[in-house]
Amino acid sequence: VGYCFGGKHVMRLAQAPLTAAVAFHPSFVEATDMDGVSIPLYAGLAACDDMVPASLATDLRGWATSRMANESLFTLEIYPNVGHGFAARPDTKDEIVKEQYIKAFKRTVTYLAKHTNAVS
Repeated sequence: VGYCFGGKHVMRLAQAPLTAAVAFHPSFVEATDMDGVSIPLYAGLAACDDMVPASLATDLRGWATSRMANESLFTLEIYPNVGHGFAARPDTKDEIVKEQYIKAFKRTVTYLAKHTNAVS
């Protein structure tokens, strides 16, 4: 699991021997970061993220199609009403952020359990 700049590197490392990877609000992502992705990769984006290009969701979908060996391994979810960092350092006093943070955490556990031998 990687957040922000770590999300970029999770994408770059999303291949065997890992069995699944998760990136939240990845920043500085480029098309080549998707080259060689060969395991299930989940990307969680913040709908109100001013730290990444507005085109990131579209870009990631396109790169999954053009650069991954199997685009069906890619899952993208956009979390509404939250900004950059919501999944790593949430403002839990803000009920919307707290709700989306909990949702993201649960999605991560479920996703990794589904694609690994982990127990959720």
